[in-house]
Amino acid sequence: MTESFGNGSNKRPILKIPYSNLERILEIISIASIIVVIGMLTACWDRIPQHIATHFGITGEPDGWGSKNTLLIMPIISIFFYVLLTTLSKFPHVFNYVVDINEINARDQYSNARKLMIFIKTELLAYLSIMQYNSLAVALGNTNNLGIVILPLFILTIFGTVVYFVRKSLNYK
Repeated sequence: MTESFGNGSNKRPILKIPYSNLERILEIISIASIIVVIGMLTACWDRIPQHIATHFGITGEPDGWGSKNTLLIMPIISIFFYVLLTTLSKFPHVFNYVVDINEINARDQYSNARKLMIFIKTELLAYLSIMQYNSLAVALGNTNNLGIVILPLFILTIFGTVVYFVRKSLNYK
């Protein structure tokens, strides 16, 4: 049985679509990223100095300083984005699409859109884990900057993911 969402001629079916194996693997990676962020922070907490670099400029060099408690922000942000994007991915019928959604293409479009959300969530949480690792390395004196490659690589990855899934969506007319 399918319910409908919307009004008039733009009613979208509400479908229950089981997770694919790929989506399950990505969920495990996302949760593991959060565990890694919390684990790294917990393992290093006693060795972190009270005053650390808290902000890094475009070149990766520290340009802001503060309390080591600012390192707690990354696990909080990770958990927030996990919950937010997981919740949003459960309602693909309310997303904006580049094609009209109907009974024929709804299952493919919803599945594609949910995969997009899950990929972005996994990529974001992996990026936050890498940033936490780099921040801890700087705080512990193992390096003096974050490097300049990680942010452009992250942006290209997210952009590439969106382009891939939008193009895929255009094939499900």
